[in-house]
Amino acid sequence: MIYVIYGEDDFSKTEFLEELRQQIGSPELFEANTTVLNGPGLSSRHLQAVCSAVPFLAERRLVVVDGLLAQFDGGRAGGRDGRASGAKGALEEWQQAPATLAQTPPSTILVFLEGALRRDNVLLRGLASVAQLRAFPLLGGAALEEWTRQRIASKGATASPQAVRRLMELVGGNLWVMSNEIEKLALYSGGEAPIDDEAVGLLVAYARETNIFRVVDSILQGRSAIAMRSMAGLRQGGADASYVLTMLARQLRLILLAQELQAQRVPGPEMGSRLGLTADFAVRQVDEQARRHPYEQVAAMYRRLLETDLAIKRGELGEDLALEALVAELSAGSRRRERPPSRGVSR
Repeated sequence: MIYVIYGEDDFSKTEFLEELRQQIGSPELFEANTTVLNGPGLSSRHLQAVCSAVPFLAERRLVVVDGLLAQFDGGRAGGRDGRASGAKGALEEWQQAPATLAQTPPSTILVFLEGALRRDNVLLRGLASVAQLRAFPLLGGAALEEWTRQRIASKGATASPQAVRRLMELVGGNLWVMSNEIEKLALYSGGEAPIDDEAVGLLVAYARETNIFRVVDSILQGRSAIAMRSMAGLRQGGADASYVLTMLARQLRLILLAQELQAQRVPGPEMGSRLGLTADFAVRQVDEQARRHPYEQVAAMYRRLLETDLAIKRGELGEDLALEALVAELSAGSRRRERPPSRGVSR
């Protein structure tokens, strides 16, 4: 059997590949019957020879070709980077390969493993007649919600609709992270009671990050009371002053970086990738904060935060007092910035 598995969802591709590996038989024979080939530079003749080998003491053998089709994405010899050296001949060679690959023995599972591919990929169209094409795009919306529910059920647990929505909001489409968080929540619930919104807020690592967003957003808007409550919630949840200051500094740094990316007109999805953010809510929050507040305000907050960190480390202020003073001072500064100018007669 021949498969082409492609797309940006590396988690699902890895799981599907593992399902195919299970067809080999005993786990002790996986290594002896698995061959991974690098696509660039691979000849069709060499691949045919590898596929013709007989399994070693097993029912099946797995041959994985990594990154072959990407060279011909968009129908261009040379791939996305435009390098054409030798690629034209490779394209001509591989265009003739599907007919030969159709003769792959039943004992060989041949997999072409790819990232995102364009629909007009020359080799993808050619392999469609002899291979099963499995696309794994990044999940979102209803598809991500369905995946999340199924994953929770596979762990022997259930979850309320509110908990599922909260989990999606916090984690987004990163299925590696989502899978780990679901594992923790399923163990916590023990399968006896449905996972609820409170459990998600308690256990999911991103929940604290959400509170950091609230603290920063409230400070930037001059809403000191809300910022104080959010800060108190973090402290009561076990977050020490060092963690709070580190996360506040990280959030302010992300806002400053986002402002630079906005000036370069970088689109939202790419902005998240450049900032290292995977959760959709995190990208949206940083983008909105960067648009609403001037660079000078955020930079001044960042410098004041560093001064507070030094004061705590030198023993000049206690942790709780230092954090409260910081929130009060920064919030007051934000209110002064937003106060409309006086209409009195200028002198």
